Amino acid sequence: MELICQPKNGDTKLLKHCEFLEVKTRGSRYRSKFFWIQSLKSDREEPSRLGIIVSRKFGNAVKRNWAK
Repeated sequence: MELICQPKNGDTKLLKHCEFLEVKTRGSRYRSKFFWIQSLKSDREEPSRLGIIVSRKFGNAVKRNWAK
């Protein structure tokens, strides 16, 4: 299954749901006591991109956005 989701030129963050799904399905996972890291090596010569998700268990939307 190949997901196609092209970022805009110059984007440094993962923003679209399909971008997060691609990392989740095709990438590697690393787990620690406090967080998980999911990564996917890019085929492009662009800088690495980052996406942050904070669980609702952390608090309301204001607290989650502040944590990001």
